[in-house]
Amino acid sequence: MPRILLTTTPSPFTLTGYPGNPLDLFSSRLSAGQGIFTFNYYSPPLGLHYIAQNIQSPATVMEYPTMKQLQRELSKGYDIVGISFSNSSKNDSLKACQMIRNYSPKTKIILGGYGVQCLDHSLESDSNPDGLFDEVCREEGIGFMRRYLGEPADRPFSSDLPPQVLYPFGAPFAARPVGCIIIAFGCENACPFCQTSAYYHHKQLVMLSPEEIAHQAKQYLRTYPAMTHLAFFCENFLGDRSYAEEIRNRMEEDPETRLDRFSIEIMSSVKNISSYDPEELASLGIGSVWIGVESKFTNLEKRKGITPEKIFPSLHAAGIQTTGSFIIGLDEQSTHNIEEDINYLISLEPTMIQVAALVPGPGAEIWDTIKNEDRLRLHDWKEQHAYSETIEFKNFPPGQVRYWIEKTIEKLFTTHGPGIFRSINVLCQGYERFRHVRDKRLRARGEHYKQQLLESRIVLPWIKKYAPTEMIKKKVGRIHNQVVSLLGPATVKDRLYEAGLGAWLAGRRIMGKALSGDHSHPRFRRTCYRVRH
Repeated sequence: MPRILLTTTPSPFTLTGYPGNPLDLFSSRLSAGQGIFTFNYYSPPLGLHYIAQNIQSPATVMEYPTMKQLQRELSKGYDIVGISFSNSSKNDSLKACQMIRNYSPKTKIILGGYGVQCLDHSLESDSNPDGLFDEVCREEGIGFMRRYLGEPADRPFSSDLPPQVLYPFGAPFAARPVGCIIIAFGCENACPFCQTSAYYHHKQLVMLSPEEIAHQAKQYLRTYPAMTHLAFFCENFLGDRSYAEEIRNRMEEDPETRLDRFSIEIMSSVKNISSYDPEELASLGIGSVWIGVESKFTNLEKRKGITPEKIFPSLHAAGIQTTGSFIIGLDEQSTHNIEEDINYLISLEPTMIQVAALVPGPGAEIWDTIKNEDRLRLHDWKEQHAYSETIEFKNFPPGQVRYWIEKTIEKLFTTHGPGIFRSINVLCQGYERFRHVRDKRLRARGEHYKQQLLESRIVLPWIKKYAPTEMIKKKVGRIHNQVVSLLGPATVKDRLYEAGLGAWLAGRRIMGKALSGDHSHPRFRRTCYRVRH
């Protein structure tokens, strides 16, 4: 059998300047700009692990190696190297191809990942890709690799993926594993700016059955007993009601996956969510929903249904956290209405937000539109990140989009406090609503919310101490009183944990990265599948 090496683009990675490492979902996006209350997040390259687990040939996965580490690994003798890359790392990936060609000329090179759509477009800064690689995967990777290797294509999928890890307040001692189950690729909403939807031709490719999902959830919870969150990777979940209900029913059959043990994090749309009552979503075990708000001025298909200003508070009242994604630089926006749009997002009081510039990528419908209008101002693929200005915006002068991104992040923080406080507020609402209900599923959700509150209450005194405004301090005081009313006074153990957290936050406030560590680049990891040494 051939030996396979699957790797990310070699580090170091291009940083965005604000707010930091683009590979850290929380520090660079979801909790950006929150000072000592910023979280950090590690996410393995799940696609590479997914492929390695589902081919029969021996495979090694390398996460974020340096060029020297990659070269050293090649000396062990690999027949095939697969490199997964994003738009911003296109040229770095081609440099890795050149090194592999020089060092191991007989090794076949396959390029994959969403960044392959950039291969069809050249910029002045691009290096010449001729002869640097042998194959390009432009589809779902497991099926591609099975065909390429001549392996059976119809075998069941394994999804025993390494967990993502959340670091509250950047604290390594507080690390929380988050299980990730890849349910489907692609999205049928076909938003004109979405490159991932375009990659799968605006279709959804379902990978796992409800039975397989329930099995993987059970495996995660057995391996990581402290795990309280599972992330379902599916860009538009809830479109198939019977599928979602079957997942819940399968989990309910086993006491190891009962609904009071964990919450499910999903991505969905206003259109899909509108067909559910919030209590239905809670009864499905859903504890967090990522919703594409984008802008109040858009008329996207996925935003048709109950308006976000009704959906967000109704989800919060059922204890369900929200992430609102928002784009600045759309043609519908201008310097005259952008503050209204931002205030609209802030009024939803999302638990977390992702605010990004309109950054078109190859494959997406808007890419062709902007090129045809001669508005593309992209000089280097490294500029393809959430905070760059790579086009000539119709209604914003240069520098304004970045300015409004920072203002949005700052305004949410100063209006509603850090994300952890908004999360506690939502948990309070959910627990108070479900703690005495007759429905056993909702009561189980209430019990889960209670456990989350018991763990997170220790941060409330410190949010009050370091709150950005007096208004936030008053809000924290009210929620703290509500928590005491619901759970009783803090125990001696709580007080000890509270003191320890206070010491950490004080140190982080003074020492910053010196205490929390430099999260600019994820550390190197190497995983072997069916490889004997």
